[in-house]
Amino acid sequence: MPPQDLANDQPNPYRRPEGMSAEAFLDQKVQELEDRIVELGPENVACFIAEPSLASGGVVPPVGHHSSTLEVCRRHDVLYISDEVVTGFGRNGAIFASEPVYGIVPDMITCAKGLTSGYVPLGAVMVSDRLYRRIAETTEGRIFANGFTYSSHPVAGAAGLKNLEIMEREEICAHVREVGPYFQAALKPLMDSPIVGDVRGSHLMACCR
Repeated sequence: MPPQDLANDQPNPYRRPEGMSAEAFLDQKVQELEDRIVELGPENVACFIAEPSLASGGVVPPVGHHSSTLEVCRRHDVLYISDEVVTGFGRNGAIFASEPVYGIVPDMITCAKGLTSGYVPLGAVMVSDRLYRRIAETTEGRIFANGFTYSSHPVAGAAGLKNLEIMEREEICAHVREVGPYFQAALKPLMDSPIVGDVRGSHLMACCR
């Protein structure tokens, strides 16, 4: 599925400096990230972690934010991690939002909750081919090892597999892509309220500030 550029139906971020365009505001925020990496020294920055959209914080980034921050990370050899605990498994109309919605391929994706629809606790970490090839190299003096008390728990694994099977069978992601635009449009009248400064969102995730 090609990038849909639906990360922000209303691209103007709320509370940017008066008179500054959304594009200039985006450039400023991305430059702040790069300046911080340079200040710390790229060799001291292992990774940059970002949620495609923050549910509890109500933050839906302007279009191009994630692709621009990914470019910064690639330029300085910093790993890019997408935290899709909230955005994964349907809310953005895809199993993972990073590539089909935001047009990026991160080095790692973390996920949980929606993987089993919350029926059983289960989390997972996805690793890109680019990173896996580096980890899998059998170079002397290099080893990658990890272990958790409940790794590969059979009950959680079975719940996750069945949940994904149901989502595919009932075409949950396709349904979200169908009703998402209606949901976003239905929220727009809230902008008429004097206490609402902005309404923006993606599919079944929205921010009213």
